[in-house]
Amino acid sequence: MTLDRRTFLASLAALTLVPGRATATSHHPKHLVLLFASGGWDPTVVFDPKPDSSVVDMEVGEPYAFGNGSLWTHASRPSVTDFFGRYGSLCTVINGVNVPAIAHAGCRTRMLTGTRDRAQPDVGAVVAHALGAEVAMPYLDISGGAYPGPYASELGYMGASNQLSRLVLPDRAFRPPHGSLWDRHFPNENQSDAIRDWVQSRADGAMVERAAEGENARRKASFINGLERGHRLFEYETFFENTAEDSSLSEQVRTSLDALAMGLSKVVMIDARADFDTHRNNQDQSKRYEATFSGLLELMEGLSETPGAEGGVLLDDTLVFVLSEMGRTPRHNDDRGKDHWPYTSCLLLGAGVRGNTIVGSTNTSLVGQPVDLNTGHASASGTLLQSEHVLAGIADLFGVKPEGALGTAAPFRGFHA
Repeated sequence: MTLDRRTFLASLAALTLVPGRATATSHHPKHLVLLFASGGWDPTVVFDPKPDSSVVDMEVGEPYAFGNGSLWTHASRPSVTDFFGRYGSLCTVINGVNVPAIAHAGCRTRMLTGTRDRAQPDVGAVVAHALGAEVAMPYLDISGGAYPGPYASELGYMGASNQLSRLVLPDRAFRPPHGSLWDRHFPNENQSDAIRDWVQSRADGAMVERAAEGENARRKASFINGLERGHRLFEYETFFENTAEDSSLSEQVRTSLDALAMGLSKVVMIDARADFDTHRNNQDQSKRYEATFSGLLELMEGLSETPGAEGGVLLDDTLVFVLSEMGRTPRHNDDRGKDHWPYTSCLLLGAGVRGNTIVGSTNTSLVGQPVDLNTGHASASGTLLQSEHVLAGIADLFGVKPEGALGTAAPFRGFHA
């Protein structure tokens, strides 16, 4: 049997770890994984059940005791039950997050950046910028949904067909058409150095002529930064050789684990690849949750088994943020689906997170209620929880000051351990 790198890492971890053990111990995470569930999920199917409400239509399920409240589980989504049974001690569910919009693009922007402006950096970009100065690719976007803002030179996008790998692996790039007689040419080391020197000299000339200060200077510095990081990617040929064009959640998880374990990236964004936009037949939410939590289980198993670059395992210092762009209406429409709703739930787990906890609140009509931003408990004198509060709380957990990014709201610390 050939021992590949993933098998070796798993074998190494098995020497010192109990498989599946929930062991996020650090209160100061060093990695962030964003798992986005596109389409707008129905929080009542798992996170925020309202079985006794006369104005909320529920899907099949039964209460599952969790921390200070309950979740909603069913045999049709066994991965949800399995996940909370194994990793609930690392999880905080946040309910009643207000997204003051009901359009997909606008809600996604607000949930990731805390603002209405897609030119602003998302929480992953802010954390990666603060923590990733020494790594080649601080923010790895596998899903294609990140908002890097002014930190674009620090982000790498895998691409719909893994185009990023072709920058590092020449054999994957510029394949001649079938039957073609022309040969590919790749510059040798001397030619590559000459090209690099020429680009650098042009950039230096631009600095003198028109980029000495202000926004032009920032953009020139970002360009040079991107060039330098691009050259460093060649140190990670093994990583790119192990990536595939498949963008399934399972493949995204494996790629994420590799990027974090090898020290290539500090932040990774992946997508559940499960469309939660159920305007028809809201029962399909169960299938979407099952697929998402199946991938989340795989991610957690990988984090708990993969050695970290600084010792221990990745789970010890990794925060996982699972979110969707919006919620769904309390009542079914005429197609037994549910439409867009500006209150949603999200899940945080791993390093620095208070476990077995539900924070935030909605009433019996699924409308968010004011909470104390420090405790997460409902409070009549509290604040209506917005996405920017949650994002600022994540940055705060990393010890990062957003400097105007992620909105201007106070941080929500109700999930902090």
